[in-house]
Amino acid sequence: MISEVFYGGVPKSEHIKILKGDKKPHIVIGTPGRMMQLCKEKYLNLDNLQFFVLDECDKMLCENDMRGHVQQIFMTGSSANRQVMMFSATLNDDMKAACKLFMKNPFELYIDSDSKLTLHGLKQYYVKLEENQKIKKLVDLLDALEFN
Repeated sequence: MISEVFYGGVPKSEHIKILKGDKKPHIVIGTPGRMMQLCKEKYLNLDNLQFFVLDECDKMLCENDMRGHVQQIFMTGSSANRQVMMFSATLNDDMKAACKLFMKNPFELYIDSDSKLTLHGLKQYYVKLEENQKIKKLVDLLDALEFN
């Protein structure tokens, strides 16, 4: 599986080159503005889209122009059977209603209690470091840790 990330700040021509290339991505991750741009200009074809995933959906849908971009991307392509998944740590009732406009028979999972977020047996530590020390410390820690 080939994946690519598309976002503003990178020349659009680089993204177009990827999409026109021999190794087209199977998974595309991107910001709403750049994704809409690539779809609108017909460089990104969503006709066979299987999954439409929106992380931080409350933030994406609360701003009008970003919501418009998401809606335009969502309406692009002909796949009516795509699965829509939306994720957020903070979702008010208005945003829940907006999210449901994109979904058919949504399954909702809510975690209301902080106690359900506790991972028992997990140990957490922190070390205050200067910016230029962080990478070395991370490498040292990863070398020292034993993983399952």
